[in-house]
Amino acid sequence: MLYSCTANRAEKVVRLNAHIVAFEDPPHVKGDGRSSGGPNADDGVMTYYVAGDEPMSFLADCALPASGHLLCTAVLNQFIRWYGNERS
Repeated sequence: MLYSCTANRAEKVVRLNAHIVAFEDPPHVKGDGRSSGGPNADDGVMTYYVAGDEPMSFLADCALPASGHLLCTAVLNQFIRWYGNERS
């Protein structure tokens, strides 16, 4: 089972590795994205690690019109480069 904070079945969630999931909340669907539920799809990435005894989680999402999809992809890919490695 893939991780998701919400019970919304319309949200698409894909595990990228043991610590990172990517998600897409379709237009007008409230899901894990902070900007979800609006007129644009909300694409996002969520990480989860445990460093020592401390859990750490990072979230990035992007909700632009379809014409901005490539920009969202670039931003989220950079987020994964910055926060996708386990921190200690």
